[in-house]
Amino acid sequence: MILEFESTNFYLIVAIIFIVFVAILFFVTEKYKSKIKTLELEKEFLETSLAQNRENQNILKMEIENITSKIFEENSKKSNQNINQILEPFKSQLNIFGNRVNEVFTEETKQRVSLLTEIKNLKELNNQISNDANNLANALKGQSKIQGDWGEMILESILKQSGLRKDLEYKVQNSYKNSEGQTLRPDVIVHLPTNKDVIIDSKLSLNSYIDYFNSKDEGEKKEHINRLIFSIKNHIKDLSSKKYESLESLRTLDFVLMFVPIEGAFSLLMSQNNTIFETALKSNIVIVSPTTLYSSLKVIENLWQDNRQSENAKEISKQAADLYDKFVGFLNDFEEIGKSIDKSKDSYEKAINKLSSGRGNLISRSQKFLDLGVKPTKLIDNKFIKEEYEL
Repeated sequence: MILEFESTNFYLIVAIIFIVFVAILFFVTEKYKSKIKTLELEKEFLETSLAQNRENQNILKMEIENITSKIFEENSKKSNQNINQILEPFKSQLNIFGNRVNEVFTEETKQRVSLLTEIKNLKELNNQISNDANNLANALKGQSKIQGDWGEMILESILKQSGLRKDLEYKVQNSYKNSEGQTLRPDVIVHLPTNKDVIIDSKLSLNSYIDYFNSKDEGEKKEHINRLIFSIKNHIKDLSSKKYESLESLRTLDFVLMFVPIEGAFSLLMSQNNTIFETALKSNIVIVSPTTLYSSLKVIENLWQDNRQSENAKEISKQAADLYDKFVGFLNDFEEIGKSIDKSKDSYEKAINKLSSGRGNLISRSQKFLDLGVKPTKLIDNKFIKEEYEL
């Protein structure tokens, strides 16, 4: 009985629990159904709202785009106007600059064309000069007379550049006779202010010098240098034998200048033979190049300038002394004139007094003729009559 009772209770409890569980489950289910429905309604509302918002967003977006487009168009117009206003001066300056660039480019093009033409002409001239120089070198190498004339031409050119005056401070190719009656003709005679003369004679040894530069072989160069030295030594001997310094009609110094008209030949000669200058000095000859000769002539020209200034100073002093003497004489004469004027004034006053002063003077007596009815063509000046009345 007890077991049956317990079994019955057990099932009852289980049934109660099941009923409670079902009730709870129903309650929960109903509760969540209501919640789910509420959520579904909220979801539907949210979806509707979201759709509406999306539609509103699209509308707003379109309106914003329209407004933005209008603003952009208006701003673009204003910006274009402002930019045009800002850029207009720059555009004008840019046009001016562009025109100037075009002008400069055109001018530069013309100058380049002109320069190219000048370069072409210069090149042709250079070729012509080279050809002429070669022809001249060949001509000079072929004839010693032409070489001599060329050297004398260079010598006279240096004389002109020095400032010395031809036929005054120097003379060219004048003839003189020595004590033996031989006629000598030095190339140039330069006069000094000290009543002395400097003789210059041009000597040219061109062949060996040209051959030296045209040669590529050192042995041949040495041979040409030796020929140059030998030729110069012969010139020294020849010039020394003429004894220009002993000419009685000239007041020469104790030496003669031997002019080598090629600077390069002179430098080469001195560098290759350092005794040739002393050798020439022993024969009373000084070897000079265009540079050293020009320097010497400039010294002489300065001496002449100093001499002329000294002579001018003497002349000025003489003229000043003469002028002073003349001025003293003038003052003396002027004083004598003053004395003569004073004497004349005294004589004048005495004569006037005789005419107008004293009883029965000539003026008063002459005026009485007018009172007697005389009608002369001229009347006595009032100043004399006034003086008469005052008297």
